Amino acid sequence: MRAFILFVAVLATSSAMASAYIFNPLLLGLVGLKVLAIGGGSLLGGIGKRSVRQGEMTVDENLLLTTVTQLDPNGCILKLLCSLQSKPEEARTAQEAVLVRMFSDNQDSLTSANAAFVYAAGVGREAQDVASCDKLFSKCLMEEEQLSRVLQQSWSCGEQVLQ
Repeated sequence: MRAFILFVAVLATSSAMASAYIFNPLLLGLVGLKVLAIGGGSLLGGIGKRSVRQGEMTVDENLLLTTVTQLDPNGCILKLLCSLQSKPEEARTAQEAVLVRMFSDNQDSLTSANAAFVYAAGVGREAQDVASCDKLFSKCLMEEEQLSRVLQQSWSCGEQVLQ
């Protein structure tokens, strides 16, 4: 529940901040993933503190992932996740590493809310080629570098709320 409340708070404050950006929905979707990674503990048992239900997704986490998916109809977050998985681990920023860990090796925790994210991560991991991600997520017209900049930008959104 805490993650959901934090997401709503961040969404409200970030909406005003991000309204000038062309990537508003993408930015808000990435902020939602940030809330799951930091504010809500860990997603899918990958990082941070977690209860005994490690590996299971709560209703709040499912709702947040569904919302993130709806905020990103072009699949840019999926393309970013795929691209990050194809990037060498040592070349990832701390934020990129957190996003990758959220969806790595979670086949046993597959739900309708996280399936697309787990699939995108798997494609990037197997293909090890950004061109495969570009082809699969062709509705997203942003390049890998642009997506990484939006991720960095989203990580700074709502920083005070999450601390």
